[in-house]
Amino acid sequence: MDLYLAGKLDYFVMKKRSRQTLETILSSLGKFIHALEHYCKIHNIYIDLLDANKMRMTYYGKSKQILRKSSKIFDNRAFPDPVGLISKMVNSTFQLQACLQLEGGLRTEGVGAPSNGKLKNPLKANGLRGVGPDPVTGLVVGIVASVEKGGKETEHYISIKTYQRLEEYLHEHGKLESDYSDYLKAINAAAKMTGQYISGRGSHGLKHCFAQERYLECVAHGFSHEQALQQTSLETSHFRMSETLTYTRG
Repeated sequence: MDLYLAGKLDYFVMKKRSRQTLETILSSLGKFIHALEHYCKIHNIYIDLLDANKMRMTYYGKSKQILRKSSKIFDNRAFPDPVGLISKMVNSTFQLQACLQLEGGLRTEGVGAPSNGKLKNPLKANGLRGVGPDPVTGLVVGIVASVEKGGKETEHYISIKTYQRLEEYLHEHGKLESDYSDYLKAINAAAKMTGQYISGRGSHGLKHCFAQERYLECVAHGFSHEQALQQTSLETSHFRMSETLTYTRG
């Protein structure tokens, strides 16, 4: 399996394929190992089992160093450098909203900037759910709940730094909200400043960035392809794996 993955990695480098595609292969091999382990167990075959997770993590690390995240650069809505984009946003409200979308996968209505101007949905202190373990990585993160598509409440996991920043903002202002068109203009302006502007990318580009990275993070921590899609779906308020493919492909 090690030789097979080494060959695949070399092939992907030569053909300029994406690490996202390689992660799908790693996920499938994880299922194969599970099947072999189950076979050995039910047939009382006592052998040293392969540490598949260690091997997957090794090749995940290698792929992250030498493969691009996507085989396409501008054929999806994700920003190539979302952190650089956010750093160019001078308005603190817009910058905080963008951080929440990038780190937690919130929609614009979840960060208080609904595209439907008639809808008011500010993020308030009741959306702060404290700190706790990330369901994927196990690391301590801030938890934010928002009501988004279809009126469903979704929990999102963000860095402690951003969570504390949100707490301070809400303590000072009482709520997080802005006009959607102004927020979109700020994103587009920052995108142009950083050479990432493409018509139609907009605020949803940040959500695409989140979904693609979260999917890969799930796989890197032992999730199968389907489990990774399902978890990413939940955190992007889709609740169906098929919808998430729009975000993770590319």
